[in-house]
Amino acid sequence: KYLLDLAKIREHNGDAENRNHPLSQEDESLWHQYYVYEELKENIYQDVIRTCQEISFFRQKHVLNLLLNVLYIHSRHYGESLPYRQGMHEILAVIVYLIHLESTTVNEYSDSNELMKQLYDSKYLAHDAFAIYEKIMEHLQPFYDFKPTNIVTRKNINMNTNKYLLFQRVNDLHIQMNDTVMRVNSIFERLKYYDLPLYDKLQNLNIEPTVYGIQCCVGLGEF
Repeated sequence: KYLLDLAKIREHNGDAENRNHPLSQEDESLWHQYYVYEELKENIYQDVIRTCQEISFFRQKHVLNLLLNVLYIHSRHYGESLPYRQGMHEILAVIVYLIHLESTTVNEYSDSNELMKQLYDSKYLAHDAFAIYEKIMEHLQPFYDFKPTNIVTRKNINMNTNKYLLFQRVNDLHIQMNDTVMRVNSIFERLKYYDLPLYDKLQNLNIEPTVYGIQCCVGLGEF
């Protein structure tokens, strides 16, 4: 469904007043769609090949292809509502690796019954990984929601409101908000009450809370 057949695209060259010309920039052009999706696959693959390089399992070609295909199909399926973003490959990698380990254990254990072996059949690793990844991403979607939102002016927000906004600095005048940024900024403001030296250190280094905060929240969501 989400794979474009290059041979079939060539068959339609020149259709609809050159809409399917290889250089066409029309959104409905099959060639234009092909290049857009190839770029998406390339971006995903650049992340995939850097996945857990210290683990030999992730250096196998078929594993890299599995990660690429699952991430690509998921991104195509959910489109603008949940497109692929950097870091998603790390979530999928954990899922794939754990399923692989469980499958290996079940199939090597002599007392495993046939039902368990069927449930953990390695032939369906990609299918199982996609299903689990899909469910997890339903919960993590807010952390990857970076759609343009209204600009909030800091000087117009009183301090009683600030403490409820998630890694948001009190001296920021203009901040582009979404649910994740608000959550991250709120956590940062609370940090001063639990670890003041760390809070002061981050303030002095002028490190934006979103630089580390979003990744921390995503990491917590995995567990």
